Amino acid sequence: MDYTSATGNALVNGIRQYVDRDLTNGVAGTSLVAVDRNAVMNEIMKVITAAGLTPDAGDLTQLYQAIAKLIAAAATAASVGFTPVEQGDGPNQGTGATNAKINIGIDTADGGIGVRFSVGGTDYGFIVRSLPAATGDDFCTNLIYSKSLAGPQFISPSWSGRLIGLSDYSSAYNGATGVQMLAYRREPDGFISQSGTNIYQGTSGVATEVIYNPAFPIPFTKVVTGQSANIINATAGTSSSVALSNIGLTSMTVRIYPSYSATWRVEGY
Repeated sequence: MDYTSATGNALVNGIRQYVDRDLTNGVAGTSLVAVDRNAVMNEIMKVITAAGLTPDAGDLTQLYQAIAKLIAAAATAASVGFTPVEQGDGPNQGTGATNAKINIGIDTADGGIGVRFSVGGTDYGFIVRSLPAATGDDFCTNLIYSKSLAGPQFISPSWSGRLIGLSDYSSAYNGATGVQMLAYRREPDGFISQSGTNIYQGTSGVATEVIYNPAFPIPFTKVVTGQSANIINATAGTSSSVALSNIGLTSMTVRIYPSYSATWRVEGY
């Protein structure tokens, strides 16, 4: 912003100023140009909006409110040594009376083993928590590496669960003649899915039943909940079939008739 440069301005104490029209004495006066009027309005609006206020044409105290708010914020920042973060009234957040206060602090309920947070006076537990480690465990905040589980362990106030290693999300070949694993996967909740292909090595379509006994790369520990199989030869007729039987936790039997190849899939826990 600067002093006016409008036509007809006059220097007063070295400063360009507006002067009134005085036709009697031959003074034309200073032109009221848009750039000057907009500059004043824009400067004032900048202060009002910077303070977080919504412009209101019916409220003639907003400049005062904005200045007072900005001074108070600066004084608070100086007293605490940092700039406070505004709370609430943001997108998808409560406003006014529904704007719940958030508190973050060191735990006092469980031996000071972490940092807790609360919203509106309700405790929501830990943000970061450490637990006494077992012999051989290395831990960082709420993650520990457990030697007994041979993998990382995640800890929260109400539950814990093992993080699955990358080796559980691999494809593999199980070594059985004519049996190729396509893929196997284990989810964090314990769900296991694995699939494979029985590749017939001889002449396809011979009227002979072919039997395979593939072993699962990830043994099920509880139950097999689903299975399916399909002939994959394009020339297979309607009389061809594939069946899965003797499905256990570690292996199963695949019976194909006649001598074709097939894919299969099993899942469970």
